[in-house]
Amino acid sequence: MSQKFTDTRQTAGDKAIARFAESMIKRMEEMKSESWRKGWLPAVPGGGVAMNISGRPYSGSNPFMLWLMSAEANYKAPVFLTFNQANKLDVRIKRGETSYPVIYFQPLYKDKDGNKVEPEAIKEMSLEEKAALRFIPIIKVSNVFNIDQTNLAEVKPDIYNKIIARFTPKEYTLTDGMYVNIDLDRMIERQKWVCPIKADKTSDNAYYSPTNDYIVVPVKGQFNHGNSENDIYIAGQEYYSTMLHEMAHSTGHPDRLNRLENGHFGSPKYAREELIAELTAAFVASSLGFDKMIDANSACYLNSWIQTLKEEPKFIMSILPAVGKASDMIISHIDKMKLEMGEKAVAAFDFLNDIAEDAPFKDISIVRDNKGGMNVRASYGDTYLGMKPLSDRDAKIYSALKDASEREIFKKTICAKTFKEDVKEIKKPASRQQHIAF
Repeated sequence: MSQKFTDTRQTAGDKAIARFAESMIKRMEEMKSESWRKGWLPAVPGGGVAMNISGRPYSGSNPFMLWLMSAEANYKAPVFLTFNQANKLDVRIKRGETSYPVIYFQPLYKDKDGNKVEPEAIKEMSLEEKAALRFIPIIKVSNVFNIDQTNLAEVKPDIYNKIIARFTPKEYTLTDGMYVNIDLDRMIERQKWVCPIKADKTSDNAYYSPTNDYIVVPVKGQFNHGNSENDIYIAGQEYYSTMLHEMAHSTGHPDRLNRLENGHFGSPKYAREELIAELTAAFVASSLGFDKMIDANSACYLNSWIQTLKEEPKFIMSILPAVGKASDMIISHIDKMKLEMGEKAVAAFDFLNDIAEDAPFKDISIVRDNKGGMNVRASYGDTYLGMKPLSDRDAKIYSALKDASEREIFKKTICAKTFKEDVKEIKKPASRQQHIAF
């Protein structure tokens, strides 16, 4: 029985974190059972990540937790919507359904005297004044519902069926009965990962070498110890799961996410990194359509992970953001490879065409500056938003898109992310805008 974290004085953020911790403890305790035959997360049929009905993938800690907390409900697709989005679509939340928390961080800045500093004032500060400010990330919570918690299937069958079709299981060929994942096979064949993956020779174990920056994985046939057809099939999944686990470790290299810390086997630092790698592999595997079972090395840490979460639920917030960043790096590389081949990306889709969470942007264009960098330019309503640079990841994905409709969808997604704060300013009441202006 997992410990309950309840406190009437808790903030919404505290309650969301406590719920995340409870879900993680429950799943870890289930995995300790000898009868447990499932992975960390349910595999997404057809592959995919948890996303909003507007087509925007969730970020940070949310994708993993949305899957974990709704795993037992057997939802048909990892697609969620807010109450306001349901109203816009004339969709009703079913009676008795409970929402899922989505967390995000809102920055709070204070000066040396502990006084709150407004973002508008920060813009006018010098670099020295900005450096003296104290940054405090405030957790905010939004609530979402899975589409199967609504009557979307009845009142908007065209939209619902479009979503379900996106998550229809793929047809995979079998090699000697073992599960085959084409995307990960291509990753090795074309050496498209951030470091070399050596999987062409027999090896006694799998590992990532931080010193030499390469991954070693035993050849696929070494994982085939099963007798039944089912065991042989699952052995293929274990091969890819092992690869993803080591790929997750490699994201922590100093030249990438700079997460790796020195720690001997069994130490808290080592255990923390193992949990990050394990959950990252589980999430990416689920997104690609197969289960990631816990391995023997990670299983030995279950009790310590459970105990840590019971004693300090906020420990999960030192883990899940790292999982989100590592997962995003892996999925981004897979998507780039898929887009280069003219295939659909894992993490970018539009189900509603022009229906979006925010008011529509217009006059959107992607332009290069005189240094060759890519920028987005757009208007929101009658307000010109100006031009802002794209991140390297967004620029690479946009450049790889060949289909015009997919480019238009992606441009809307970029606008919603890039001009988020600008849109908030536009939406402020007129009286407050005038007050700020003066």
